Amino acid sequence: MSLEGLVLTDKIEELIKQLKDKNWNVRWAAADILGKIGDARAIEPLIASMKDIGLRAIEVLGILGDTRAVEPLIALLIDKDGGFRKAAVESLGKLSDARAIEALGISLKDEQVFVREAADRAIT
Repeated sequence: MSLEGLVLTDKIEELIKQLKDKNWNVRWAAADILGKIGDARAIEPLIASMKDIGLRAIEVLGILGDTRAVEPLIALLIDKDGGFRKAAVESLGKLSDARAIEALGISLKDEQVFVREAADRAIT
């Protein structure tokens, strides 16, 4: 591994640790940067932090496109927060997985119109 690779590895590990920082802004920024880097090591920590960090962690999971996020995102489709449901729908729409497509079909009947619209966009 090159020196550059070692430095990046250290940074990713530090960013993953920052997902648990006391400051919400630090956690949000760490999730954002991890999404831009696109390293698969961030998937499980982001899944674990979805409810804490919120929408940004959910969005980043869609950006990363790893199917390990499918089941945790599907679980959010029954969350009481419509914003979380919408973000989960949008992220599921970015994942190439049959389970995601099936869940998006169910979201077409969500009580919130903005969730239904997001599901329609994700499917088409």
